[in-house]
Amino acid sequence: MQTPPVRLPLQPGTTAQQLMAQGMPESSAYRILHQGWYCPGYNQRDYPQHDGPGGFAHLETPERFVRTYVLRTLAQWAMTPSPELVEDLTQDGLLACWQRRHAPHIQNFPRYYAAMLRGLMTQHCKRLQREQQRLRPWEEAGPC
Repeated sequence: MQTPPVRLPLQPGTTAQQLMAQGMPESSAYRILHQGWYCPGYNQRDYPQHDGPGGFAHLETPERFVRTYVLRTLAQWAMTPSPELVEDLTQDGLLACWQRRHAPHIQNFPRYYAAMLRGLMTQHCKRLQREQQRLRPWEEAGPC
């Protein structure tokens, strides 16, 4: 779990050269001198793709797992699944699963992913229905 950034005030008399000697880029050193504080570790890059698959590895075929929930939810909402819609929702679902692959509180990843995907797909279906209802008065009016 990440801790919130901590602002540390600069010591009086700190120079840009001292900050650069600590490994800070030149542009950042001058900005920090101007504002008078800095956050330690702000410049440390985070590469989550190097963290490994985490809970994502529990799924034998992630794309099929997500696509199944997409098609099941669309059928429950009586929506006609176009290939583009299914592909978009599958990609959204895969991304959501990948982003949550290291959640420390999850004990059973497939069950968690299934519940999360149902909620995500339901949100998409509700949004699509609202959009269709907004367009329906225009369709009923006919051509001008």
